[in-house]
Order: sequence, then C-alpha cells, then structure tokens
Amino acid sequence: MSPYWMNRWLNVVYKLGYQIKNLSPLIITTNVGDVNMITTVEYIPGSSLLGAFAARYIPGNRLNGPEAHKEETFNNLFLSNGLVFTNAYICSIDEKGKTIDEKEKTIKNLPIPLSIHHEKGEEETFYDLLLDCDIDDRQMVMAGGFGHFKGDNLFREPVKKRINFHHRRDPQRGTSEEGVIFNYRCIEAGKVFEGNILGSKENLDRFLTHFEKESILYLGRSRNSQYGKSRFEIISSSPEAYYGERDAQNPDNINEYDSGKLTLTLHSNTIIYNDCGYSTVDPNDLERVLKRDITGDLKITKSFIRTGFVESFVSVWKMRMPSDRCFLPGSCFMLEGIPREKHHRLIELQKSGIGERRGEGLGRVVFGLQNKETLKADKHKKRKTGRPVSSEAPGETKKIVTNLSKELIKRFVEKKALLDAADFDVEKLPSKSTTGRVEAMAKTQDRDQFQKSLERLRKTAKDQLEHCRNSSHTMYEFLTSHRVEISQILNDKFFSDTKLREFSSEAGYDPENDMDLERELFILYYKTFFGALRRVLKINE
Repeated sequence: MSPYWMNRWLNVVYKLGYQIKNLSPLIITTNVGDVNMITTVEYIPGSSLLGAFAARYIPGNRLNGPEAHKEETFNNLFLSNGLVFTNAYICSIDEKGKTIDEKEKTIKNLPIPLSIHHEKGEEETFYDLLLDCDIDDRQMVMAGGFGHFKGDNLFREPVKKRINFHHRRDPQRGTSEEGVIFNYRCIEAGKVFEGNILGSKENLDRFLTHFEKESILYLGRSRNSQYGKSRFEIISSSPEAYYGERDAQNPDNINEYDSGKLTLTLHSNTIIYNDCGYSTVDPNDLERVLKRDITGDLKITKSFIRTGFVESFVSVWKMRMPSDRCFLPGSCFMLEGIPREKHHRLIELQKSGIGERRGEGLGRVVFGLQNKETLKADKHKKRKTGRPVSSEAPGETKKIVTNLSKELIKRFVEKKALLDAADFDVEKLPSKSTTGRVEAMAKTQDRDQFQKSLERLRKTAKDQLEHCRNSSHTMYEFLTSHRVEISQILNDKFFSDTKLREFSSEAGYDPENDMDLERELFILYYKTFFGALRRVLKINE
C-alpha cells in the first residue's frame, strides 16, 4: 500500500495531450476463459505508455537498467508519480474536414457511464438511470462502450477488432506445432486514440526535452512480430492547464443535478483500499475515501458498478505485480451532502484522481458529468453503409460469396436428410448390412445407376426396404422416387427468404447449373440419411 502522504495529492496541474495511431494490429492482453484465445482491452492503458517511455529513457541516457532508479530525473519522472499517463481512448474522426496541416480532426471519447441505457431494440433515445428517470416497465439494455456528449446528444464510437489465427510454436525447436492453433483478438490497425500526460510544468518540460514530439512505439503483446507498432505524437504545443478528463473543464463548470446532489463518474480502473490495506470494490469503502478527501457529510445514495482486476508486468523484475480488485471504467455514483463551498476539493480530485496507483493512470474521475435524464443518438454521426457503386464484384468477393452459397445449400441438404430419416419407423429399419450396402451404392453411383442398382437388389434386401415405412411411402418407394436436385432445393421457402439466388447472382454464381455441386449434394444427402439410420440401429442393438 502506498504511503498516504505520497499517494493522496499528486502535483498534477498541467497536461500534454497525446495521440496514438496503431499502424499494425494491437493486443493489450486481458484475461478470458478460453485458453486458446488471447484477447485485448479496447483502449491503451497509461501504464503501458509509462513503461514504454521508461524503457526508452534508460538506454537513451546511458543508464544501467537495474540501477536506473538511482538517477534523479528517472526516479522523479517514472517512479515518483512525476508523470501520469492517462488511458488513451478511441477517437472519432470529425467529418467537418481536416486541419491546416492536413491531419484528420478528431473528437476524444471516454467510457460511457454504466447507468446509461436504451430500450431493447430501440437505440434512438438513451436514459440515465442514475438520475431517477421514468422508464416504466420497459426492458432496458446498457449502452456501454465509448462515446462523447454533445448537448442532449450521445455519440458512440465502436472499437473495431478482428481475430487472427496462429500456429503455436515450439520454443525449443523454433518451429510451428502442427495442428495446434490459438487465436489473437486484436484491435484493427489504423485506429486513433487520445489521452493526456499529466504533471507539473517543470516535469512536462523535462519530458519534452528527453523525447521527441513524434515517435514510433511498440506496445502490447507480440510487438516483436506483426503487432503493436504505433505512432505516438504530442498534440499540445506546450503544457497547458488541466482541470479534468473533459476538455475545457473549468472550476466553475461542475454541474449540480439537484440541490446537494452530484454525480461521480470513473474514467479509468480505480483501486480503493479498505482499512486493512486490501483492495475492495465495496461502495462503502469508496464513500469512506471520499469523506476523507471532500467532506464527512457525503453519502453515496445510488451506484452502477462493474468490477475487475488490475494486473501489470514489470519488465525489470521479469514478473507480474500482485493483482488488485478495482472498479472498472464507466462505474458511476450519485453523491449527496456536498455543500457548494467544498467544490474546490472536487476540482483537486479531478486533477489528482482517487485511490491507489494513480501514477499508472488509475483513479481518473469526473464530477457532475451526468446531468441529463434523457439523451438522443447523434444522428449526424451515424455511418451508413450501402451497396458498392462498382458494377462487378471483385474476384475475391466472388469466391467468398460462391463458397457461402454452397455451404448454405449443403447445410440445408444435411438437415433435410436427417428429417427424412427420422420419419421412418425405427422398429422396422433394414438390417445394418442392407443399410450399409445401399449407402455404398449411393456414394459411388449417379442417380440413374443408383435406381438400377436398387432394382437389382436381392428379394431379401428389397423386402426389408418395403417393410419399413414413413407416413406415405415404403423406404424402397422413397429411395427409387426421391431426387436430390438443386432446382427443387432452391424452391424451398427457406431459400426464397434468404434471397440466395439474388445474392449468388450478384457475384456471378448460378448454383442451378453447378453439376459438380449437385453430384456432391446427392452423395451428401444419402451419406447423412443412412448415417442417421445406422446410429439408430446401433442404439437399438
């Protein structure tokens, strides 16, 4: 536990805004249940940047790594909370144009408070449930993610991710392990994130002295291969006054929702220790900390919270720090009992943060952010997608559409075969040998050959097929009359609803004239049909 005298008030009154664009896919790992999936958080933690610049400072100033803490500037900037890197959150690209230097204008987003919900199936109106708005008995869904407020509007910005597949490598042989695959879920390349570096004016000036305003950083997991390459840029011309995570926040702009009521919104992971020195996610312990730092009359009357764990890896130690439980970003609280004359303390907390490990960018808070009971979706920022203008689909698109069409038809045929097999009387099925023989005929012959082979069956086998019935035919009648033809398959209502013909036609694929597919479907149908019968026979042995 950090000493109270060191961790209570940080000398944070200035900021340098920074921007990061990931030039390659980015993975900032988080724990998930699937051992074969490595997934990422949707932002860049301040602790990652703190470590990246500390690692860059050591060789740049010819320090001995294990003894770098003895150097005064290094100790001051990176070990004693002299610099605080806040989390970098996804930016929206402003559609109004570009700046003078032809760079895209960006709008900074922050975690959306967990209390903001919308009605299920309707995302035009949002309700802030922390503010006692009337929603009757409607089914509500949390908005979640990242966004920003503009008057009475809420704009949400998704963080687009993708899944990459990799072979696991044998570290001893340096080769891939055949057949062993794991997945990386990563942030797509080309996304822009923004955050702040906080500190005294002197420390920020030192930072500008030791580091260039624009540089390449390698962040997150697998940064020695194809991941993590990012462009870092200071976007502030010089250190400027800092009042909180909202841009242009002024000491006079902390809004009161009602007399004596004020909201508290967390914009980063926040660690609170209880009286025994252990991390806790009990709102009562948070209330105790706020009473200590603001006023003893304060009470938390309502909250929306999510909890998790903070973990970090210290490269110098070659080991992880002990994990701490925390409130997750977006957690929010309604506070009561704060008199107007105590609002100057709220400004100080917005500067310094609350809780532990604030030098890593944790504990960032905003007071009075939530003061609108209802919000509208920002219609002007909704991205609409439409059909490509090009008259012909690209070659790769044609391949994808063709394969999707074939797979959809195959799955339908398999399902139809299983349903047809289930219609026959399970007590009167043909023997295993007869079933296997007829299946082998279907798998090696075309339709006409199959019918002739059925006619040439011995009387014993024919009698077994005649003995087994569904609701309208014997199995022998069914097999000799049933046809697996694509034209009939596509006339099913399922395919008219999915518009598969139209979908395939736009890519230049006509499944009805695909004779190779029809032959494949014939074999697939009977393989599935007789396979289902054999499973029933095995169960009834």
